[in-house]
Amino acid sequence: MLVRTLATMNSASNEVSSVAWQHRVFSRIPLRRTCYYEVRSQFGLGDVNLIHRMIERATEAIDAASPSAPNVIEGRFFRDPSEFSATKQVQR
Repeated sequence: MLVRTLATMNSASNEVSSVAWQHRVFSRIPLRRTCYYEVRSQFGLGDVNLIHRMIERATEAIDAASPSAPNVIEGRFFRDPSEFSATKQVQR
């Protein structure tokens, strides 16, 4: 269940990041206004705190991104949780 929740959150975070790049909205509050309801309905997330945290996480990732940062692709900053060793340990 934890892995499924992490996967859903990462997918939703990727969607938030894509919306941010698509609309060129990179601040937390305007991004919230732009994509909160869409992400909530599309991913079936009912916890308001999770959604706000994902939006904050996406804006932090965008702020931290620079042209020299490896593995940063426009519109996608969050990797699949199965790529992390801690997640693989939880799955066992």
